[in-house]
Amino acid sequence: MPEWSNGLAWKVSILQKGIGGSNPPLSARSFTKVRLFFCYKTMYSTYILRSLSTGRHYYGQTNNLEVRLAQHQSGKEKSTKNRGPWELIYFETFKTRAEAMKREKFFKSPAGWGWLKAQKII
Repeated sequence: MPEWSNGLAWKVSILQKGIGGSNPPLSARSFTKVRLFFCYKTMYSTYILRSLSTGRHYYGQTNNLEVRLAQHQSGKEKSTKNRGPWELIYFETFKTRAEAMKREKFFKSPAGWGWLKAQKII
């Protein structure tokens, strides 16, 4: 069994809501909401983002996924600020930062890329 299997993994469920009609108000534009569920108080996450403008991926790890996503979306991160907006496509949670960092490193490797392709994540 792989070392990372003690982490919890989800393919992100993205819910879309749109309000129809021939002339909906501007406030009724479609929006995407991501629901994140965590089982432990302090968890570390390894995540994958997809740029909606370029289609490229970003791999990262954090201890607060919601805050980190907000930082990427707002352009406060040097590595992602010119390629947004971003879509969260996958994440896994771990009990320790070391496990999350190890998994992020795996995702960035050729073997990790192959695994992500085989699982149809990217």
